[in-house]
Amino acid sequence: MNNAKPIGYEKAIGVFVFPEDDPTNYSQYTTQDGSVMVDIATEVIDSSCVRIESARDLSCRKHVQFFSAEMEKPQADTPGMAGFELTFDEPGKYLVWVRYIALNDAAASVWMDYGAAEYRTHERGYMNVSFTDHSKNEADYLWQRIGTVKKKAGETAKIRFRTCGDGCIIDRIVFTKAVAWTPEGEGTLPSAQEAKMLGKMPEDRYPFPPVTPPPEHPRVLFRASDIPKIKKNMESAEMAELVRVFHALKSRKYTGHLEDKDPNDDAEGLEIIAAKAADYALFGNEQNGFNAISAIKNYAEELNVQSAGDNCRQKGHVIKLLGQVYDWCHPLLSTEDKRELMYLAQMISIDMETNFPPDLQSIICGHGSEHQLYRDWLTMAIAAYDEYPDAYHMVGGKVFSPESVDYRNWWNQSGTHSQGSSYPLQIRYKAELYAHILIKRMCGAELFNEEDLSKIAFEWIYRRRPDGMLMIDGDDLEPNLTPKGAYPTRARDIMFLSSVINRSPVLKREFFIEGGFTPVYYRTSLQPIDMLVLNDPSIDTNISLEAMLPHTRYYASPVGEMVARTGWNSGMESTDVIAAMTISEYNPMNHGHYDCGHFMIYYKGILANDSGWYEKYGSAHHRSYMGQTVAHNCLLIGTAYNPWGNQNQGIDGPEKTPVDSSDGKNFCWTDDTWAAYQANHQNHWAEVIGHEFGPDKWLPEYSYLAGDLANAYTSDYDDGINQVLRHMIFLPTGNEKNPAAFIVFDKIDTKEGGFKKSFLLHSEEALEVNGPVTTIKRTRGGYNGLLINQTLLPQDARIEIIGGAKFDAEGKVIPGTDRRFWNKGKNWAFIQDDPSIRITADTLKRKVNPQNSLEAGWGRVEISPKATGNVDYLLNVMYVGSADDPSPVEKATLIEANSFAGAKIFDRVALFHKEKVRTKDTVAFSVPGSEKMLKINVAGLAAGIWRIRADGKEISSQKASEDGGIIYFTAPAGAYELIYQGE
Repeated sequence: MNNAKPIGYEKAIGVFVFPEDDPTNYSQYTTQDGSVMVDIATEVIDSSCVRIESARDLSCRKHVQFFSAEMEKPQADTPGMAGFELTFDEPGKYLVWVRYIALNDAAASVWMDYGAAEYRTHERGYMNVSFTDHSKNEADYLWQRIGTVKKKAGETAKIRFRTCGDGCIIDRIVFTKAVAWTPEGEGTLPSAQEAKMLGKMPEDRYPFPPVTPPPEHPRVLFRASDIPKIKKNMESAEMAELVRVFHALKSRKYTGHLEDKDPNDDAEGLEIIAAKAADYALFGNEQNGFNAISAIKNYAEELNVQSAGDNCRQKGHVIKLLGQVYDWCHPLLSTEDKRELMYLAQMISIDMETNFPPDLQSIICGHGSEHQLYRDWLTMAIAAYDEYPDAYHMVGGKVFSPESVDYRNWWNQSGTHSQGSSYPLQIRYKAELYAHILIKRMCGAELFNEEDLSKIAFEWIYRRRPDGMLMIDGDDLEPNLTPKGAYPTRARDIMFLSSVINRSPVLKREFFIEGGFTPVYYRTSLQPIDMLVLNDPSIDTNISLEAMLPHTRYYASPVGEMVARTGWNSGMESTDVIAAMTISEYNPMNHGHYDCGHFMIYYKGILANDSGWYEKYGSAHHRSYMGQTVAHNCLLIGTAYNPWGNQNQGIDGPEKTPVDSSDGKNFCWTDDTWAAYQANHQNHWAEVIGHEFGPDKWLPEYSYLAGDLANAYTSDYDDGINQVLRHMIFLPTGNEKNPAAFIVFDKIDTKEGGFKKSFLLHSEEALEVNGPVTTIKRTRGGYNGLLINQTLLPQDARIEIIGGAKFDAEGKVIPGTDRRFWNKGKNWAFIQDDPSIRITADTLKRKVNPQNSLEAGWGRVEISPKATGNVDYLLNVMYVGSADDPSPVEKATLIEANSFAGAKIFDRVALFHKEKVRTKDTVAFSVPGSEKMLKINVAGLAAGIWRIRADGKEISSQKASEDGGIIYFTAPAGAYELIYQGE
């Protein structure tokens, strides 16, 4: 009850008289039966920034309109604009509702302090609470849930807030434990019956799921019919360590009570609960079953991770365990137990990013496409289907929705994941695999196309470098977190889950290499009990990659990517070469980059690298350099509208990136984006125009990929690009000294001439330029790689070196000397290297560590025509070798004839058509030299049979395929004619 009202409050109309401002003069309130409502007009602390008027709804009450220009987080000692003291009569989590009007967008948020002695939100400590609706109607009050606060019985907390911007009208605040109740009108408190009701999920928001849980328990990850096989598997030698861990976990005493701190999550404790629940389901141990029920209740009730970033993952982990206990211990649950477990799941969900009902975010991309739905709520919904079918009807409906299934089946046919080389390993692909297995083990149905889903894991097999690191793609955390020389193990879980689906010995083998059954107790990790009930020890992992996998793998539309290798040997001394090249037909957004036409090359170290450092999502370095085209081995193509030349679809304007925009909006595929793709192929950035490797598909002598990248450089604001063709071919030489060559031919056709067009080549260490030759060496850290690039077109190319930095004695960058991350006339430094940025825990997640495997890049060369016309050609010929080899440059030779251009290097020849449309015309060219045996590729040919004449003599015929448009033959140097014979 309020004990201190300001003078004049009883007056319905008239001048409002404030008491003397005193931040310590808080009125006292106490919840009753878990609820309380406070009129904010009575609790103003700072009268300098408020105006109290008659309520807009003409009641006798008053409301408060707040005025503030403060958008940044207030200091902890800044008084609240309004505040009060609140004593909680019951323990647990209280929902916080506010009745408000936001007169403009700037007024639609507040900073809250729920007794933590600092302003923060219920979810993340560095953001304010935003109102969902920004009403312009001064009589239109809205109720919104703005957070939760967890308190003990009898605990008293000072509640205070400050608004952001001017024009925020706040009438009342309600604290309540009622999860299914929503205040209406001027506000009332829930009745005793309403306070005990569970929230109900809308069952008509999505199409009814095509399959439902069977009428039996268990049905989460296994059914009763699976138990004999699980027990039999536990007898195998392969599972001995995993079984030992299971017995150790289930035997430990654990009450589920958590420490009184923030954060206090205990992932290993959750696995103790899972082990006890599984012990009951598999072996009938009732004592452990009852212990699991009691412990998960305590844990869920006492969880406090308010200060942890991205804490939806810790919270979701608990919902997963609530579901496993609910299902595996179902016969032991009373009706009240079932209600309480569902109540706890709902209360935890309210604070999560998907909210409750868990439908606040898109399931296509972003955090809403991770474990919150695919693992955590799907587990709970399957478990509780008998008693609470609404949960499965909504969650299952969303999981089976076209936005979930059709989008992924469309992308998964490429054999890649849309979110780069890091996030799928940790969260997104892992969550999709888990959801598929949940449905499959529940009833035998497939959620996604199973073959396409499970083959995605091979992408990380092919991108694994001999030194153990990955050829990275998009935002990648791995280099930041992996010590030098260590073998990254973050693909462990997806290798296991994929092998559960497709029984692949290759993927299961990689799972054991990355740690196997060794427990990893982490909120998004695959836990021992999951592996215990899913593992199949009959998969033979005693295999050789050389015998199991071809050297090249093509990843089809909607991506268009190729990874080519010369072998599967491991170690720093390996002589294997890897080339990764991508056309990137559709931009994946979010954690993807603007990198159509990008390539990377590894030999005894990364040579042509992907530069930048994923220091923090949305940082200036991440947004304006790392995610941009300029950070990749791509083309920069200037136009009048976009002189810097980065790829840009013009989403919301010219300066946006796939990472973030200037207004803070994240670019993700959403339900609307998916609908736009289906309607008009929105986000179609590029087109594969040729792909092939061969002639032996297992040990190919060439791997070829080509595409038209024009759409990546055009937008609603700028259509100055006619055509951008990029041909890339990887050529293993069989030469021990120089084991591979890589040739790139580009045609750039713009509507205007005179703008800079550049071929980019990035290096991890300082590079050298001598005439048309660029030399890259990788020598630090025990590497010994060399890349020689010879620019043959244009013949008068301008090669500009951009990069490097100078450091002081403490290893800090000397201001003004850093050009490593140069874009648009500025160096986009790391947060820790930018003296203008105050480093705090909020702005920096991790620092550059000289002991980690980070390869952010030294800089690049930009290779450009000295004078550009409307149409320009660039031809660059690369080969690899050892950095300590003093041999002179092996000269490449330009070959041009009619509408073809190409090069000869070693005993390899590659020619490319200068037009996008494949030719049926006779192709005539000459290869200089006296070699008796050259291996020749000619690309850009119409599908069908081609006769080959050498020095006037018929020597053979070859068939160009529809996919590749390329022929390959062996012949001596000389004059050639290729004559089309038809299909």
